[in-house]
Amino acid sequence: RRCLPLMMANQSEWWILNNSTFTVEWEGNRHAPALRVRYADENARRAAFSNFGHGVLTFHLPYLFRTPPGWDLLVRGPANLPKDGITALSGLIETDWTSAFFTMNWQVTRPHHPIEFRAGEPVCALVPQRRDELTRFRPETTPLAGSPEEAGYRAFSASRDRFSEERLIPGTRAHQQQFQRHYLRGENHHGERFPEHRRKVDLQPFTDRALNAEEKE
Repeated sequence: RRCLPLMMANQSEWWILNNSTFTVEWEGNRHAPALRVRYADENARRAAFSNFGHGVLTFHLPYLFRTPPGWDLLVRGPANLPKDGITALSGLIETDWTSAFFTMNWQVTRPHHPIEFRAGEPVCALVPQRRDELTRFRPETTPLAGSPEEAGYRAFSASRDRFSEERLIPGTRAHQQQFQRHYLRGENHHGERFPEHRRKVDLQPFTDRALNAEEKE
């Protein structure tokens, strides 16, 4: 809750949730049958399976995604939710034109280790991305020394060092506060506020058009 950048990242994506609890375990070879998926409910809809081999767990997503013209869909694992023994793979799909479905895939990293996915657990994150937006950037590095940003950086660094030292001393203001929270408040070390600072991302939920149409009838 104290790390605003992590919280903002968590709020900057839509999730697809696992429908039913299951356990997956990989024997360690490249063959598809070496990855075993066992559902807790034998009658559950089996969205997860082994398809590509090499310890890759595949989720079938029963949706056809459509984005506005010029927008792709970055498909990845949920932000800041690491899972022991397995890691999510990422893909970028041109969802403004294709009629093909795609899958969400996870790579098992620990053979002979049972991994549980619980019902309701996020297994896929969706992030719309404007096509070629990243290619318009021209990244470069410049020396910090002598730059307009140097003074602010040095002052912040010195302030953080002092705060870290005083935080260990009972009775000091730093010990009472424990955290400076400058970034959380959207201000620099002088207390100057950045007017466009955000502390929350409010994504709109998916709406069910079919359900809305039925309600209007």
